[in-house]
Parts: sequence; C-alpha cells; structure tokens
Amino acid sequence: MSRTTRVQIDSLIRQAAAEQRCVVGTTRPVQRGLQYMCRQGLMVSPYINLYCPAEPWQTMNSCERHLHILRALQLTHDWTAAANPRWRRMGCRTRGPCMKD
Repeated sequence: MSRTTRVQIDSLIRQAAAEQRCVVGTTRPVQRGLQYMCRQGLMVSPYINLYCPAEPWQTMNSCERHLHILRALQLTHDWTAAANPRWRRMGCRTRGPCMKD
C-alpha cells in the first residue's frame, strides 16, 4: 500500500468516525488497502465496500452497527433517513442510545 493511499485511508477513517458511519472505499487503491487491513484484522467489512475499524466495531451493539452501515449506505446512495418505525424495528427502543445527533 502506497503512502498516498494510506494517508487517504486514514483521512476517510477519521471522517467516518466523526460522522458515526462506516468507511466507504472511494477508489480502487483505497478499496484494496481497506481489504488488506481487513485481512490483517485491523478493519471489518460488514457489507460490500463498507469498512469499520475492528476495535470500535467490537464495542458496538447491533443497533449501532446497523446505524453505521445505514449512514454509509445513505451517503453512497443518497437515501433519506428512515422514519421512527424503521429504527424501532432495528431493535432501538428510544432515540437516545441508538440515534446520536
């Protein structure tokens, strides 16, 4: 992995963490770098071309994991956030612990 790719990946990881979502592989070299990091155990890939650092992923409950995935998919597909009944079906009882503003 080149230094430029590593810098891009580090920037994407910081941005995704700030937005509480998974990292999206933006270019082929970045995707390869993220896949390499998955093989090393540094990242996990919960969905095609979505990645999350392994340590924070292990500490998340299933609701937080789903929200990280949905936020990343929303970003890549320009989706609108789901209404109240949708996040309740995902296991969230209240807005507090699952939906952080």
